[in-house]
Amino acid sequence: MSTAYPKTLIINPPHSNPFDRRTGPALGIAYIAAFLREKGYYVELFDANQKYIINNDEIINHVLEGGFDIVGISVMALDFYSTMDLAKKMKNKRSDIKIVIGGHHPTATHKEILREFPFIDIVVRGEGEVTFYELVRALEEKSPLEKILGISYREGGRIKINPLRALIKNLDEIPFPARDLLPSFEKYGLDEGDYVGRKRMLSIDIVTSRGCAHSCSFCSIPAYYSGYTEGRVRTRSAKNIVDEIEEMITNKDREYISICDDNFLRNIKMAIAITKEMKKRNISLRFLFTTRADQIVKNERYIPFLKENGFLWVELGVESGNDSVLKRFNKGTTVQENKQAIRILEDNDIGIIVDFIMFDPLVTIEELEENVNFLEGHDTFCHDPKNIYNQLDLFAGTLYGEWMRREGKWKDIHSPFSYKFEERNVSIVYKTLSKFAFKYQVRLDNLITEIMNLWAPVSPYLLNNKTKEMKKLEAELYIKPLELKRIPRSVLKKILTEGRKNGFDNINTGEIFKPFGDKIVKAENFVKNLRDDLRKKTKRTKELKCTI
Repeated sequence: MSTAYPKTLIINPPHSNPFDRRTGPALGIAYIAAFLREKGYYVELFDANQKYIINNDEIINHVLEGGFDIVGISVMALDFYSTMDLAKKMKNKRSDIKIVIGGHHPTATHKEILREFPFIDIVVRGEGEVTFYELVRALEEKSPLEKILGISYREGGRIKINPLRALIKNLDEIPFPARDLLPSFEKYGLDEGDYVGRKRMLSIDIVTSRGCAHSCSFCSIPAYYSGYTEGRVRTRSAKNIVDEIEEMITNKDREYISICDDNFLRNIKMAIAITKEMKKRNISLRFLFTTRADQIVKNERYIPFLKENGFLWVELGVESGNDSVLKRFNKGTTVQENKQAIRILEDNDIGIIVDFIMFDPLVTIEELEENVNFLEGHDTFCHDPKNIYNQLDLFAGTLYGEWMRREGKWKDIHSPFSYKFEERNVSIVYKTLSKFAFKYQVRLDNLITEIMNLWAPVSPYLLNNKTKEMKKLEAELYIKPLELKRIPRSVLKKILTEGRKNGFDNINTGEIFKPFGDKIVKAENFVKNLRDDLRKKTKRTKELKCTI
């Protein structure tokens, strides 16, 4: 075991975007910590994205009190400037701390970062396990950094860029993530689970592969691996994957596995191998995974098999309901394939979470209208408010981002939203929709959560009670969250209709928002009265085991 020096901390800084917040464990930094620890080095993790987000000042206090020598920070473009503020304040407090950053954005912008932010000492480019370990070892031994592949750094006032490190070929060789160094499920706020369908369920996140073979113009994954001509996509063995699953479920109450791969169904043979390995070990768990529409269509004959073996939910990268937008996104799919994939999943009773980008810099009013029509045509699965508000993030290194940069249409590569919509009317629509979101969306989110929380404890009683009153209540509790989730889509449709009718400069937000505001107030009163009524019933009725 090496000495306590260097004492290393790796941070997952606070993520500010409420639609982009990940409430699960930060597996990326946990992988790096596991590799470093396996090599005998002391390391701690600090994930600021818990149930209550931990602010920069609290993180700095932790760093100072812990006496850390090296601080590694995982940097996301969406929170770049707040993360730079964290690093700068940290350096001001302790100038001797080595601040190392990594992630997709620093990999693409390492030159700019080292040029513009002098308090950043080293940038790790690409996958970090081996690189970060070699870096820590070099700092411990006070040896030169010039032989460490995959880093950019400052030395003697000059920026030095070492060659890229080869990708890890055999992912089975990497130790499982150091989940024990991350906060507990309770601290993440996941002790009660997330709603999947109509039931609270506890998940375990797992990565079964790395990389993506596609080249979507907006996606940071192909940009991250752009320096590699081969081996960009690698898959773990089924045995290794199930070994990790088995380790995680020992003495843990977990109900499903969330597969964090960029495109899980790219390798259908691996998906089948995982199910067979789990059967061999008598492990029965359900799965949520991410894939593309064309993979569902291509592997249609295997979907019933996957359903039978616990693959019950899919996060589907639909992105748009318009072929011209899909072409602009270099998606390699069509609207027809999107529809076909949704039909296949629906026919097999597999739940769908749709990923959708409503607004991008070049979107037209006509394309927005087609997008809304597409979502309405697939209402069962496409009601997530995020699909309505979603504005394309521009990421450095992506095809879309680099085109915008060359054209001088992207002001700041460290700020994903520092661009204007090409069409003025689209800008008006987006600003109007944003006003609605600012005024009402938090109330809607709270209402939906509360109704789901009301449903969970009383649903067995409601489902078994045949009275007319209870049937009505059951229907209300089941349908109302979906009705509330549809409101942002209805608002966007109304904005587009009114803009077409009266001119986009003359949109009357008062007239548009009022009916929906009234509906929200009515729903709030419904929930308040229902909560009070259920509390009274709880006292009188033994059957109604309500925990509200």
